[in-house]
Formats: sequence, C-alpha cells, structure tokens
Amino acid sequence: SISSLVRFGNPLDIHPNNADTIAGRSNKFITFVDGDGSLHRFDGVTGADGVTFWKEPPGTHLYLRSLTTDTANPRYWALTRPDRVTFSFNATGYPTFVTDRNGNTISFTLTAVAPGDDPGGPKFHVTRVTDAAGQGASPAPNRSFDITHFTKATARKPQIRGKIARITDHL
Repeated sequence: SISSLVRFGNPLDIHPNNADTIAGRSNKFITFVDGDGSLHRFDGVTGADGVTFWKEPPGTHLYLRSLTTDTANPRYWALTRPDRVTFSFNATGYPTFVTDRNGNTISFTLTAVAPGDDPGGPKFHVTRVTDAAGQGASPAPNRSFDITHFTKATARKPQIRGKIARITDHL
C-alpha cells in the first residue's frame, strides 16, 4: 500500500488554525479521515504543567503526540498504533513517513502546489512514495511510486486540477 493512515495526500486538520484564531476560538483538536472514511477527532487537553496531551476518541487505539517544536522537522506529529507502526506528519499535517517497529520506513515526498494549479485545494501534493528497500547505505533497487497530478497546463477544467493524473511504479 502506498497510503498512510489518512486518505492519500490529505493532511491532518489541526486546530486552532488561522481561521479559528481570527474568530477568537482557541479549542485544540486534530481531526483526520482514515482510509474507510471514518472521521477521528483528538481533543487537546492542557495539563496543570502547561503541556497539551491528545485524548483519542473512543474505540481508536492511536497515540497522538507532537515530537518537536521545530516546525521545519518532517516528523513534527506522530500517531502510533499498538503494533508500534508510527505515522509521521510535518507541522502542517501532511504525511511524511510510516515506520514499523523494525525501522522499515515508507517516505512521502511532498511538492508545493503552484498557484492556480489547485485553487482552494491542498498546499502540497505527494509526488513520490518510496519504501524501505529504496533507502539506506546500500539500497536495493529503488522501489518507489511517482505520482503526477493534473495542473493548469494539463487540465482545462479547474475541478480536474490537483487530481492524480498518473502513477508510475518502480517496474
């Protein structure tokens, strides 16, 4: 599978965001839609020590946490399942890595969306997914998937822009 915990290419929805701040809302919560369409909401609870922890929804066995305060770090957010598979996201919530308990990693290459290519859509597109065999000191043949999206130059209709045009695998 070339997907992550969230639907392919979709970010976590992190609140409070700019719109919340402008409206005077300060509730802390993070939501995402998983592969089967279920919405999951983690509520931020600030402890007496000032540290926020994320309370998972009932029936969801995921541990959400922020790993750093460095917003440039590609492993800013992490969601870990009980089997110790960790899904990493950057500070804006886009998927960056999936790592299992043995250190095998799937990495997601994100590319900024050019203005006009996907109006109102995501700010980044996943343009490559590389599995653990394509990484390391002496990697096996690169096993990756290259994803091409429709742009303003390749799609006349704006509703098509940003959609996946082609997936090319390592073979």
